[in-house]
Amino acid sequence: YAQDRIDLTDKWNVVLGARWSSFETRSEFSGDLVIDPTDVTEDELDHSTFQIGSTYRLDGGFSLFGGYATGFDMENVAGSRNFSGSPFEPEESSQVEAGLRYSEGPISGSASAFEIKRTNVVTDDPINLGFSIQTGEVRVRGLELEGAWQISENFSVQGGYAWLDGEITSSNAGNQGFALADTPDSQANLFVRYDLPNLPIRLRAGVNYVGDRAFSDNAGITI
Repeated sequence: YAQDRIDLTDKWNVVLGARWSSFETRSEFSGDLVIDPTDVTEDELDHSTFQIGSTYRLDGGFSLFGGYATGFDMENVAGSRNFSGSPFEPEESSQVEAGLRYSEGPISGSASAFEIKRTNVVTDDPINLGFSIQTGEVRVRGLELEGAWQISENFSVQGGYAWLDGEITSSNAGNQGFALADTPDSQANLFVRYDLPNLPIRLRAGVNYVGDRAFSDNAGITI
């Protein structure tokens, strides 16, 4: 893993990063739990990701920021194989974000828009029933607001709100266009902190809100 920040000017910087990962997996299968496994497979996988981001400081405590990053996930595909017996590749993701940030004295905050895409998602194999292929895709678009206010030396407030639009954009399971499971349409939080004067005691309180979200990828049921 390598990362570097480059100051192009006294107001403008760029952050670059890259990561290389290597995985080794071993799968064992046996029809009888008492005897040694009769089917043993070992796989090795290499994967690389990168990120680039930039910030430009404006006058009056404002700054513009944006970035792009890639990622991968093995959780949903580890140990699984397609009809030909080949192991699945990792699910891949990409995220792009841009926004405005403010920080001046006791007040700070930001507003941003983003889009996250996930490809190589496992979906039904339309030719070989009971098997899967990696042609699925999902995406989440959203807006995010967050801020903090140091009201006094002992008292501070911070909170945030996010609006999310998750959708299954490619699938062979008959759910293309459905809302993405467990992705709420909105969520918010608010936290306060108070330090008791002349005492080593800090009081905290907070509340979280999570809006309606799809129960599963295959049903129009919300929770």
